[in-house]
Amino acid sequence: WHLNWGWYRKQGNNNGIPFDNVKPSNSSTPFNPNSDDNKVTSGGSSKPTTYTHLPNSISPTSDWSNALTFTNKNNPQRNQLLLRSLLGTIPVLINKSGTGDQFNKDSEQKWNETDKLEATPG
Repeated sequence: WHLNWGWYRKQGNNNGIPFDNVKPSNSSTPFNPNSDDNKVTSGGSSKPTTYTHLPNSISPTSDWSNALTFTNKNNPQRNQLLLRSLLGTIPVLINKSGTGDQFNKDSEQKWNETDKLEATPG
């Protein structure tokens, strides 16, 4: 037998938060990736999809299929690959509430430096 303390969710009831609680309000503005407020990097040129100083087979997303596989839980590279792929593709969010151009940089900023020559293994 099992005590139901109120927070215990019965098996099969996985609805989570009702949609009505999280849906956008009527006054909200739809996300527009093309607006200047939502742009982190300056446009014009395409971004490279591989690391300059590493083999072309190693890209920010080349190992996602392995990193996201949960069938082989003893794979020591799993978490490493997932974190590297995430950190290499998530841009730094810029706080635009600063003064001047201190928080308005349009250059590409990343959390890792995997694509730098000095950061390569060995």
